[in-house]
Amino acid sequence: KDTSGTAIKDNIRKVSQGGGKPVDNAVDGLKAIAAGEKVDYSVASGPCDFDAKGDILDCKFRFEQIKSGKFTLVKIA
Repeated sequence: KDTSGTAIKDNIRKVSQGGGKPVDNAVDGLKAIAAGEKVDYSVASGPCDFDAKGDILDCKFRFEQIKSGKFTLVKIA
């Protein structure tokens, strides 16, 4: 599986406004996707939707980086 920033960008809208089964946790979301279902994933911060250009509407993201094997907060935006 590709975990690059590009892969995340290319797929985040598919799961956050997919018009599918509402899910609020990664385990249920991954199970549904593996079963071929569409999901509408709401994260801890709440629903996250995008406009036609792909810009985020009313949602914050937590950006972290792994340094020396530990997650380090970069920013919340």
